[in-house]
Amino acid sequence: MQHKRKTCLLSAILMLMLVLTLVPATAFAATVVDSGSYESLTYKLTDDGILTISGKGEVRNPNGYNTPWAEKASLIKQVVIQKGVTGVGVDAFRNCKNLEKVTLPEGYARIDVEQFSLCSKLKEITIPSTVKYIGAFAFSNDSALRTVKFLGNAPTFNGPTDLGELKSDSPIIFYGVTATCYYPAGNTTWTSSARKNYGGTLTWKKAAMSAPAVSITIKADSGKPHLTWPAVSGAAKYEVWRATSKSGTYTKYYTTTGNSYTNTSAVAGDTYYYKVRAIDSNGKVGSFSTIHYITCDCARPTVIISTVASTGKPHLKWQAVSGAGKYEIWRATSKSGSYSKYYTTTSTQFTNISAVVDHTYYYKVKAVCTKSSYGNSAFSSIKSITCVKAK
Repeated sequence: MQHKRKTCLLSAILMLMLVLTLVPATAFAATVVDSGSYESLTYKLTDDGILTISGKGEVRNPNGYNTPWAEKASLIKQVVIQKGVTGVGVDAFRNCKNLEKVTLPEGYARIDVEQFSLCSKLKEITIPSTVKYIGAFAFSNDSALRTVKFLGNAPTFNGPTDLGELKSDSPIIFYGVTATCYYPAGNTTWTSSARKNYGGTLTWKKAAMSAPAVSITIKADSGKPHLTWPAVSGAAKYEVWRATSKSGTYTKYYTTTGNSYTNTSAVAGDTYYYKVRAIDSNGKVGSFSTIHYITCDCARPTVIISTVASTGKPHLKWQAVSGAGKYEIWRATSKSGSYSKYYTTTSTQFTNISAVVDHTYYYKVKAVCTKSSYGNSAFSSIKSITCVKAK
């Protein structure tokens, strides 16, 4: 009997799991409790407390405290401002007492007067590198705020310095706040005159340089690994380290002041592992990027096409490609048509002897790597020609 009950319970659990997998994801989506427009912007507040603001440009509301979501300020737990929005105006999130998280996009330019004041649960905020202006009392009375990260140049801080009993050595921005502010190492705009208390009690520290966000691809023409990354704030140069296995020994392979690197010495068919780190003008190094790997390809063939004088048949030729053992010729009867592999050769030329007079053919050639199919080249550019009568 006990075994039977266990079997029934297990069947019920499996049935419930099956039902849940059939329920569409939208059934669990948050419910919109408020939405609308705010000048050129649109907003949406969902019942999980996320306020999302999207659109282009900024709102300038010098009178303040007239945002359409102000009456629901107590419901807001998270603010997500999407890329394209450059400012949301005075008092935008004032008195959002349950606000815990804020996401500001790169491109955001202006944090206006009291924009985040009285947000008593906000503990941390990151200021994008594009913010150029921070207005009076922008973060005042944010009693839980402990960490402020500035990603770019020192912005203009604007506000009063004398409020009767409150006198400040700088514009009052962080009144009632005790926090650590981080600024980019190596950024010369963060002089001692920029690192003030701004009405609060602020401790200023240089931020460790972030790890480069590396992307890796293959340069189609050469087949070589190509790394790119956005500039790291405070970086004077970058080191590229390379290994031949993920857990192998990495050696410093290249140093550059740019934001890209092509590994021109890579061998077709071999796989390489890379990591990149930033170095500031004082020689201080940042963290390594995540490891990225890729297999070097053969260069794609550069094909020349003509007709054989004596036969009128299409004739293709190309230079030998390093690392290639053979070549595939693909053919179609229209440029955007379906190409099929027509011939494979170890030679560096091909004559299409079966071509029919007055028919036009389209060709592309691929180099096949000797070491690994992962090292095969990209196709050559498409070449076309019409078969003519023999002379």
